[in-house]
Amino acid sequence: MGHSSVKKGVFVSLGVAALLAGPVVPAVAAGAVPIVPGGPGGPGLPVSGTPGGVASTPGGGVVQAPPKDARVSIDAAKQKVMDAFGFRVTPDMTFNYSFMSGAPDGRRRWNLSWQTPPFQGGPGDSYNASVDADSGAILSYQHWKGKDQAFPPTVTREQARETALDLVKKLQPVESQQITAWPVQEAMGPQGLSGFVFAFARVQDGVPFPSNGFRLMISPDGQVSSYDFVWSTNVLFPGSKPALGEGQAQATLANTLRVSAHYIPDPSKWAGVAQVRMVYQANVAASTITPGLGYAPVGPMVLDASSAQWIDGNGNSLSVPDAPTPTPLMPGGPEVPTFFSKPLDESAAERIARSLSELSTSATLVTSNLNDGGRGQHPTWTFTFTEPDNTSVNVSVDAMSGEVVSFNTGRPIPMNEKSAAGPPAVTADQARRVALDFLKRVLPNRLGALAVPENQPEDGPILFNKSMAGPMIPAGPAIVKPPIAQNYVVNALHLHHGVIDDLSNVSVSVDKTTGQVTNYYARFADDPGMGINYPEGQPKPSEQARQAYLNAIHMTLAYVQLMQPNSGEPGPVRLVYVPVSDAPLIGWDALTGQWIQPFGAQPGNVNLDEIRGHWAEKELSALFQAGIMQPVNGKIAPDQPITRGDFVAALMRAVSPYGGPIPDMPSFEDVPSNHPDYPYIEWALQRGWIDAGKQFHPDEPLTRIAMADILVREQGYQDLTKVTGIFQNPYSDMSGRSDRELADAAVVTGLGLMRGSDGKFLPDDPASRAQAAVVLYRLLELK
Repeated sequence: MGHSSVKKGVFVSLGVAALLAGPVVPAVAAGAVPIVPGGPGGPGLPVSGTPGGVASTPGGGVVQAPPKDARVSIDAAKQKVMDAFGFRVTPDMTFNYSFMSGAPDGRRRWNLSWQTPPFQGGPGDSYNASVDADSGAILSYQHWKGKDQAFPPTVTREQARETALDLVKKLQPVESQQITAWPVQEAMGPQGLSGFVFAFARVQDGVPFPSNGFRLMISPDGQVSSYDFVWSTNVLFPGSKPALGEGQAQATLANTLRVSAHYIPDPSKWAGVAQVRMVYQANVAASTITPGLGYAPVGPMVLDASSAQWIDGNGNSLSVPDAPTPTPLMPGGPEVPTFFSKPLDESAAERIARSLSELSTSATLVTSNLNDGGRGQHPTWTFTFTEPDNTSVNVSVDAMSGEVVSFNTGRPIPMNEKSAAGPPAVTADQARRVALDFLKRVLPNRLGALAVPENQPEDGPILFNKSMAGPMIPAGPAIVKPPIAQNYVVNALHLHHGVIDDLSNVSVSVDKTTGQVTNYYARFADDPGMGINYPEGQPKPSEQARQAYLNAIHMTLAYVQLMQPNSGEPGPVRLVYVPVSDAPLIGWDALTGQWIQPFGAQPGNVNLDEIRGHWAEKELSALFQAGIMQPVNGKIAPDQPITRGDFVAALMRAVSPYGGPIPDMPSFEDVPSNHPDYPYIEWALQRGWIDAGKQFHPDEPLTRIAMADILVREQGYQDLTKVTGIFQNPYSDMSGRSDRELADAAVVTGLGLMRGSDGKFLPDDPASRAQAAVVLYRLLELK
């Protein structure tokens, strides 16, 4: 923050004048050697050729030396990209290129990359593009900005859509006449809207073909951030008349779709924040296929329009598993063990490890180590033993519960092992019994909270894949299921008060040949000391959630390109019904009855009709569409008082969206880790925007003077407000207030962030949500 000039009642930052003095010209990247003007990258650009290029291509392929028969030269490809997207090459940029062939679509392409040097302590901009080396068609373009997106957005979504369509018509005038809009979600980040995203599917014989088409992202300032184009010329389309009608397809969905309640990491918060949501999830997932993104999988399942059978992305028939209805291994049995007051010592933990029948009495201890744990895990003893046949065995024991929590024989498992001739020696039912017996031996005090679905072990798609739960929890290890080429894997469900707990993980691997347990892992996220609070309450009826999914998913007739099994190459085109949703269906909150979204509400989920004609419509619309402010019970509620916690959360999302570390224990008694504003309040405390104390009162209305104090601290002027006698009181209702409050009111008035009314500041009045939006809007305009 620059020096400041302070007058009575007026505050002016001289740092602003310094920023307006002129741009800082970044230096050429160290080590770059400029080439002669007019070279491949542009006038005077440092350049490196094949294989230096790094531009990504959706179709894959192999980098090779540029052939002489390429119809489009590197210079022509570069010029096409610069002309199409209008960016200016400057002498300080570096340029790389490569040539690629052998992609599944048969296209040979130039990959181009421009990079600007770092600027003002942040990364520079980068431009990546791919150009067809024979036709000159631009296949992809990405512009990664080194600075934050513009706020407020200078274009509306409709204006951004027109920009996207104009570009498609300009670059591909013929193909642009054969497309239709395809659902795709906006690009959202911790600070809100990152870009308006549009997808257009190719239309063949009146039927969408979303495996081909365009995908574009327009930044909030109206610039093209990305462009992707895929259009196959070597595909054969079946007839476009389905045997199955749309109504029949929707009825098939209704007969198939089931839901079950789960605890999941809160996707509306950053990774590393230990917050949990109870949601209903469905056994039929909306397709994620997106036009323009190459040969991406069509989704977990689609409905064949001829056979009326569910099929996977390879065209194989699917038996859609029902939503799990877990029955504990011991109904009414123990759910949580008794924990020790201090960690087990090494000898006691080793005795527990050696009690495993899978470890021979002749095993020799090689190493032992106590992992201290930390937030998100208990202290754990890890032992490595060697068996007489030199096999290495690893065993981990929870030092607080005395339970074996991992076991590994150390035997390598081939990732691509060829299947043995004939059926395996051990059947799936036998492996299941082995796994159940093992769990009963190692986790006897949790059998009332463990369930093994009837489909375990199973082949094919897994209904509820929990393999990504670990990395989303503080200190949680990445959980990778072992390959099932040599082993059966039995995945148990952990139940928290009867609800499936996807943050926890229990799996047992059984050798298909020997019937022995080869790998085992267990982690229980709801144990004491894990720092994770689970929301409690009576979930809404499952049928209500099921109807919400049926209302959100519509079966859409489309052509899709299947993938060839094992090779990953494009396969035949099939006429199917695709389960499509206009918004991502991460989960339906079982307690609130609302859809949850990554990083909070999506722009399209905010009904702006509520604020039409409101005095703060402009600011409210911008803040809510950017995701900085969040609805309350689905409403904007502009005239409702904003709570202390919600204002801090909105301020953090606006100016410091990437947060920071979370303390092991909550700093305020009334802001537990499961409070929706918990991480933001902790981060504000770390930054000194709020005072420490026993309580923060996050759900109480925020007064105008308290808002002023938080804003002054965020701007870095808290020390200035400690100086007495330099501020004039322009407000009649501030007489008798403390010097600190007088200073707070003067500073926010001088900055133009807050204003009084009829000569009054109204310090003790609650600030409305509309007033908070106006203040945050003005604050962002200062940035």
